[in-house]
Amino acid sequence: MISMWKLNKVGNSILKQYAGEMLGPLKNRLASNLSSSELNVLIPGYGSSNEDLSRLEGLLTDEPEALLIRNNDLMSHLIKSYNESDLADFQKAKRKSDNNRNTREADLVNRYEATLKKLLDAFGYKQSLSQDKDSSYRLVEMKGTNVCTYCNRQYIFTVNKPQKKGLEHIVRPELDHWYNKELYPLMSLSFYNLIPSCQVCNSSTKGSAVFSLATHIHPYVQTDANPRIEFRPTVTTGHNSFYGVKIDRVAGSKEDNTVKAFALDEIYAEHGRLEVEDLMQFNFAYNDGYLKVLFDELLDKFCPKMTKAEVYRMLFGTELAPERFGERPMSKLKYDVLKYLHVI
Repeated sequence: MISMWKLNKVGNSILKQYAGEMLGPLKNRLASNLSSSELNVLIPGYGSSNEDLSRLEGLLTDEPEALLIRNNDLMSHLIKSYNESDLADFQKAKRKSDNNRNTREADLVNRYEATLKKLLDAFGYKQSLSQDKDSSYRLVEMKGTNVCTYCNRQYIFTVNKPQKKGLEHIVRPELDHWYNKELYPLMSLSFYNLIPSCQVCNSSTKGSAVFSLATHIHPYVQTDANPRIEFRPTVTTGHNSFYGVKIDRVAGSKEDNTVKAFALDEIYAEHGRLEVEDLMQFNFAYNDGYLKVLFDELLDKFCPKMTKAEVYRMLFGTELAPERFGERPMSKLKYDVLKYLHVI
């Protein structure tokens, strides 16, 4: 089984470019919003000849595992008795009214709420990326993906329109904070915590769900060798028979949790009536295995100068190579269905 949730890490030159753009404004915002003790946790020796920006640089460019370690270490100096395992309970407690919180919930809100909000405001995701089109468009172009990382169903092109004075920004992917920015404000500008996604996945399905490396798939952490999910056609028989699709994975696994977080079972069920049904009916319309015969003959007889991947793309409109699933929508779904039909 092969995943559709993989993003490639970028080179050091891109990370340095990103940090170089973010670091100065971030330092200034922190200086304006934090106390001297808080500031010195994040920037040791602030304002002196020994000023050290390495912690801020790390928060901007660390890979996910190292980023979490850095975050927890710094937060332990910013919030007394900080414990990452408290955050999910804190989030639930925060949604309750004061009168409905028990003693522990009241303690969590008192301990975490003000400081987390203060840090989120100081890091300034809205000012730096959400509302700054120049910076956000440069960032998504650095990440270089065409399709939603989570659902693989929708294009998320970055589109600019040339003008006499620079570019007019038209549309870009949404940026999902894999680690919830309200709970992990120090990561709110982290390159590897910002995942290009569609509006449905970022806002409608995931929302403010709490992810962790132990429970969910991180697009910048997984490897090609890991087993993931597989789409399998199903048939509902009876008076209103139709093709459906099942997402196979191990119950209770990271894959299972990620599928559920983005409601992929329910969303892809609709594609069973569309893309899956089209492929299945086309395959069986003439004789079983017709798609494979068509694919092989095009490759061998009629398109000898084209590669297998190029003929596949021409026939099915998606990518054959798993590492390119992020370039065209539905690549993972069609790959698995066509594999099921022994076309590939």
